[in-house]
Amino acid sequence: MAARSERPTERRSDRKPRRSAYSVEKSLEGSLDSAAQGLSKLLESLQRSGMVEGLSGYRTMQAILIQQKLWAVSNGRTRVLPKFREIARTAEKLHQVFSGYASVMDRLSKLEAIEAPRRGTRKAAVTDTTAPPSPAPHHATADATADATADSNPVDDVAESPTLGTDRSSQP
Repeated sequence: MAARSERPTERRSDRKPRRSAYSVEKSLEGSLDSAAQGLSKLLESLQRSGMVEGLSGYRTMQAILIQQKLWAVSNGRTRVLPKFREIARTAEKLHQVFSGYASVMDRLSKLEAIEAPRRGTRKAAVTDTTAPPSPAPHHATADATADATADSNPVDDVAESPTLGTDRSSQP
C-alpha cells in the first residue's frame, strides 16, 4: 500500500471547516436582503430628490443648448464657444458616472433570466458579454446629439419652449 493510505486522516487546522448548505443559504439570504434594501434605498433617494421628475427639465435644457450652439456657430459668435466646451466636458463626466450605474442596473435587471449551468458545462444558460456603454466622443455633432434623444426632438422642444418664445430669430 502507498504511504498516503497509511497516514491517519487529520483535518488541517489552517482550513476552515466546510459549511453546510443550510449555512451557506442563510448567508446568501442575508446578502440578498442587504442588496435589495440598498437598491431600494437608492431608488427612494433618487425619487425623493426629484431626479425622476427633473429629467424633462434636462431634456429642455439639452434642446435649448443645442439650438444656442447652432445659433452661435452659424452667426460667428466665437466668444461664447468656450462656454459650450465647458458644459460638454461636465456633461461627459456626468455621463460617465450615470452610464456606469445604468450599465450595472441593466445587468441586475436581467437577474431573473440567469439560470444555473447545465450539468457537465461551466457556462450559464444566459451570459451577458456586452461591454458597458462608452461615453460620447467630444466631437459629436449637434445632429448626432439631437438624434440620440429618443423621447423628444430638441428642435420641436425649442420651438415650444416658453423660455425662447415663438420668435427665435433674435434668440440665441
